[in-house]
Amino acid sequence: MLRLITEELMAGLEEVNGQGRGIREEMEKIKGEMTRREEQWEVERGEMKETTRDLGEKLEEVEERRGGKMERVKERLEELKKKRVEGGGGGGGRSRDREMRKWRRQQ
Repeated sequence: MLRLITEELMAGLEEVNGQGRGIREEMEKIKGEMTRREEQWEVERGEMKETTRDLGEKLEEVEERRGGKMERVKERLEELKKKRVEGGGGGGGRSRDREMRKWRRQQ
């Protein structure tokens, strides 16, 4: 009787050990998948950082160009105001239009 009980316990123990191996194997698969996904995330994260940096540089370039154009517009407006003040400002609509067309061509 003792022998029968021992055999049953050993069979149960082997079954549990088998299940434990299966669980360990599954855990190793999950760890491997997590590692792969972390590596993939790091690559994607690096790409996103690079894209963000590139876009920031482009934005700075655009703002610099736009700022330069605005400075030229302000300077030109000041020139026109001075000319108007110096020229008396009366009847100068055509010459002002001519000046603006000339300025636009230069841009």
